[in-house]
Amino acid sequence: MKTLHISTMNSHGAGTAAFRLHLGLEATGIESKMLVLYRESPDRDVVGIEQHNRNVFKRLWNKVYNRIISSELNAYENTRAKDFGPFSDDRSVYAISKHPLVKEADIIHLHWIAKMVNHTEFFSNI
Repeated sequence: MKTLHISTMNSHGAGTAAFRLHLGLEATGIESKMLVLYRESPDRDVVGIEQHNRNVFKRLWNKVYNRIISSELNAYENTRAKDFGPFSDDRSVYAISKHPLVKEADIIHLHWIAKMVNHTEFFSNI
């Protein structure tokens, strides 16, 4: 069984929890990998999306589009009740449903996936 944990990062809060689950599954003999946007681990089974992206224009476009998404989301910042926690947009520049780790996974465990998963694209393609 191949398990994939998807999280924006492998540290801080949800990322740390996802990483601990990943390590725990590996310790029991289950094949486990993590797909993250921001990789902060030397673990070879933690793969960063941008880690292998050598296309400078694609990386630049990703930064520009992420800023567009953020600016549109920030327009609603003052309309949110003060007691509500942070929320994130459901759009992303990344089409991770096409990533090889996603395609070969038997189980996909989603953690904090802000700025990483385009919900419409992801859930219609897995």
